[in-house]
Order: sequence, then structure tokens, then C-alpha cells
Amino acid sequence: MSMPLAADRPLTGVSAPEPDAPAKPPLARLAALHREAEETSQLANLLGRSIQAAAALALMACAVVLFAGPQSAQAAAWITFVGAAAGAIGIIYRSAILRPFERPALVVFSRDFRAAMLFAGAAWGSGAFLVLPPAANIAAVVLFVTGAATIVALILRERDSTMFFLAPAALMVAAASILKPLAAGDFGAIFVLIACAALGVSVAAGSRFVTRATEIGDLTGMQQG
Repeated sequence: MSMPLAADRPLTGVSAPEPDAPAKPPLARLAALHREAEETSQLANLLGRSIQAAAALALMACAVVLFAGPQSAQAAAWITFVGAAAGAIGIIYRSAILRPFERPALVVFSRDFRAAMLFAGAAWGSGAFLVLPPAANIAAVVLFVTGAATIVALILRERDSTMFFLAPAALMVAAASILKPLAAGDFGAIFVLIACAALGVSVAAGSRFVTRATEIGDLTGMQQG
């Protein structure tokens, strides 16, 4: 009687080697590297502009206090709040500038900077309670918040950080128009919210336009290459 050959028996307990994961196409890898490089460049630019925004906030606060009239403890408190926000931005900048082109460090900076801008917006908006006189009309109230936010937006040229500043500032000023109350009153609060919403839309549209223009330019360059 002949014995069955081992080769004829099914093998059990032996797993077949898994096929290697398909490698990314060269163009996909190139696109991923390009996106990372572009994000790193944008964050590095934001890092450089952040200290300018901090200085602008401090200077604008001093200008508001000078134009608001006699000095008071409330004005000093507001200057302290805005100065603390500017100082926080300076600390974040100093820790990140040591590694200005390392993507992980820039991502951490971006997160911390947005938190600082949220505090800066609340600090600026508190000026409607602490600095603006009760006789402030609608134009003065709207200019107080949109003027500062516009300058911040022009300096940073980055949507999210600007929005983090604009949102709390708008809410604080609108609340002050009703609760303090300011001469602007309910209509002032409505105008503040409308003006800040319009500014936010324009900032978002501008950011989208710049992003789209950059993508078109990159695509054109790749096609020419």
C-alpha cells in the first residue's frame, strides 16, 4: 500500500504571506509633501506676524484710552487685560521662534496662538464696559470693534486666528451696548453684530480666494513642469 505524499496533503496552520500594501503613486506623494510644505510656510508666516499683532493691540489700546478721556482705574484695568493678551502672544512667539521651520512646533504654536487670540478678543471687547463712555453712539461702538478687528485681519492675513479674535470682541461689545448701557442701545448691538458678521464673511471670502489662487498657480506650475 502506498503512502500519500506530503505534498498532496493540505497545509494547515501556515498563513500565506500578506501582499505588500500598494505604494503611493509618485504624484500622490509629491502632492502630500507639497501640502505639508505649504502648511509649514503658512504657519511660519503666521508666527512672524503674530508679534506684530500683539504690538498693534497694545498700541490700539493706548490710543483708545487717550481718546476716551480722563484716565481711570477702569481704563487701567482694561490696559492690563489687553497687555496680558499681548504678553501671552509674545510668550507663545518666543517659544516657537526657536524652531521656526519645524512643523510639529508650528502646529502647537498655531493652537496656542488661537487660544491667545480668543482671550485677546474678550479683553478688547471688555473695553466697551470699562473704557467707552456711556454717551458712545452707534458709530463709535461699531468702529471700536470693527476697526481693531480689521487691523488684526490685515496684519495676520489668516482666517481662523482673526475669527477667534472677532467673535468674543463682537459679543462683548454688543452686550455692553445693552447692559452698560451705552447710548447706542439695542440698535447699536444689532449694528455691531451685523458689521462684525460682514467683516467675518469678507475675511473668509478673502482667505478662500487666496487659497484658490494659490492652488491654480500650483496646478499651472505643475502642468508647465
